[in-house]
Amino acid sequence: MSSAKQFPLKILEEDGPFEYVYLSIASIPGIKFPSDSTGPINLYKFPELGAEAILTDNCDEYLMHMHRSDAIAYLLLTGFRGHKKFGWISVYWHKVFVKLFGNEKIFKNRFYRETELERKNYQKQQKNIGCYLIYKAMGKEIQPNKILKGRKVGKIGFGIDIISGKEYREFHKAAMHNTATALSLSLVDSNSSTEIHFGRDIIYLKGNNGLRIYPRSISMGTPGIIISSPPQKDSLEKANVYIPAMMENRRLQTAISLYIESQKTGVDNLRAFIAVWSALELLVNRLSKKVRPKWNKILEKGNLPDWDNDLKCLDLQRYRLRDRFFTVVCVLDLGSVEVDTATFIKINNMRSEFYHQMAVVEKDLPTIDARTLFQKYLKLGLTI
Repeated sequence: MSSAKQFPLKILEEDGPFEYVYLSIASIPGIKFPSDSTGPINLYKFPELGAEAILTDNCDEYLMHMHRSDAIAYLLLTGFRGHKKFGWISVYWHKVFVKLFGNEKIFKNRFYRETELERKNYQKQQKNIGCYLIYKAMGKEIQPNKILKGRKVGKIGFGIDIISGKEYREFHKAAMHNTATALSLSLVDSNSSTEIHFGRDIIYLKGNNGLRIYPRSISMGTPGIIISSPPQKDSLEKANVYIPAMMENRRLQTAISLYIESQKTGVDNLRAFIAVWSALELLVNRLSKKVRPKWNKILEKGNLPDWDNDLKCLDLQRYRLRDRFFTVVCVLDLGSVEVDTATFIKINNMRSEFYHQMAVVEKDLPTIDARTLFQKYLKLGLTI
């Protein structure tokens, strides 16, 4: 069989054993990486997941794999030719070069050219990037794959749908979301922005002798936290406290994921509000149960702030959502009862007016207020 017919080569069992690498790279435009740091800052490790979260000012070695994956995608779409510099003449010269130098050499040339183009396009889109949050995990495949249906050229492998990203996403979602949220919570009391935005991630496979395999059709948002000041030591220490607390409390995971969902780039205000309100509602219901023993003691003393419902004579099962939020605030931050309950009631009323009467315009839905309450009471709830 001629070499042309064998191009590209099949990936074989002896190219393994294979392991996956999961990368989530988030830009943090407003944070200044410490000038006295000699390398990446280790934020947190997840030994049971084979993962770690770090802060760094240079993520080229990680971004390279995303650029490579994008280059592979474009080469597959164009029959390995890549971008045409001279229209139909490029197609002619591509055939000539293949005959002169062989498929593998021409493929590698096009691959590195497309990778460099992807890198330059990425850099053009970035503005004032000072720091990155990186979540990286490595391990054996966690679900059956079709890796042997993939192809390779030298040390570069690829394939369409040779692995499914769903299992990997689910496996690392909680740790990734908790890391982003913990870092955000650690900045609540500072002048830094706590907003979380999303970009992308990648899953690729490693084989023997430097083989790297880039599956296509795997994509997912990554948390990028916009912060307006350098990371303080106490902020990182707080994040290290919040992350394990969230990892241990699985009942909070849905609420945290909804909160993260509300921060995704491109999500309009309506969808962001629906997500963060649902997160806040779940959090209130969870915390109201957690603070119940302390709330009962407050009821026994009878020294309650003014409220529009007589909770002393009302069974806990009949509490409205605003009543449950009132109990949470009374236990966790008694001094903020008047302000925070007023904010919660305003949010709830605007939600009802929008859902049932369409009396509120989508852009006016109080998404920021809902996020602020969620951040505050998630943070307080993790410390009790």
